[in-house]
Amino acid sequence: MKKILLLLIIPFLSFGQISVNKNIKIEKKIKPELIGEFRSMGTTYVECNKYRNNETADYYSFTFRNADSKNIEELHEFGFYDLDNAFENFSAMCLDGFEKLDNYFSINVPDGELTVRYIKSPALGRAMYFVYTENNMSYKTHLITKNKAKKLFGKDQRFPNLLDNFKEQDEQFRREK
Repeated sequence: MKKILLLLIIPFLSFGQISVNKNIKIEKKIKPELIGEFRSMGTTYVECNKYRNNETADYYSFTFRNADSKNIEELHEFGFYDLDNAFENFSAMCLDGFEKLDNYFSINVPDGELTVRYIKSPALGRAMYFVYTENNMSYKTHLITKNKAKKLFGKDQRFPNLLDNFKEQDEQFRREK
């Protein structure tokens, strides 16, 4: 009889431990779209993601490893909304800096300040790096060459999409007929 009572009581005790809060609303997570990244030897040093948002402007985030840290897992992030074509302007300023003799420029981002610095390296030629300052703490990226910067901003056209070229040629051929 005791065993039967135990078999009946134990299932009720275990159901009593599960609680569901129906008032919690689960927000739909926005999946990031990878724009580009700077990788070397299988390690990602800087990554650019785009978060699409139909209600407001898209958000661009840059996640990077701190070059000054010995901890390889230490990641930092800065980002901004694409108001007034901000991402295109930022990428153009960064890529133009390789051609100009300017050593740096700074912009304000929502949580801090971002400085883009350029140096001339004997091994790499001209290279840039980001210095992100937040709460009086500075974090910097590894050196980024011009080709790596193009990949980071999604501007690398060394391997264009062949399907797009085919569609353009097909449209041009149809117009000529």
